[in-house]
Amino acid sequence: DNFDILGDGVKELLVGRDDGVLEIYNFESADDPVLRYDHALSESIASIQGGCVGKDGYDEILASTYSGWLTGLTTEPVHREGGSGEELKLSQEMQSKISSLR
Repeated sequence: DNFDILGDGVKELLVGRDDGVLEIYNFESADDPVLRYDHALSESIASIQGGCVGKDGYDEILASTYSGWLTGLTTEPVHREGGSGEELKLSQEMQSKISSLR
């Protein structure tokens, strides 16, 4: 597939291989494509597609394997910023459970 997963206005080439390697190639110049990212899956990739599937505003790559598994890679950050800096307030019951675990 080809899809602008990097968000730079230029579509990247998405490649899924029989050995389970998923690759993203970028066309930085008129020469050969440049490998920007690769990810190894444990199964052969049958199909690959870029788009917005799980959450609006975050592009994703979906890959399906020959055995029927779906794997997704997303541009959504894995961590989020905290709130306004306030401390976390726990109930007395929760504090007791944490103390007993320690």
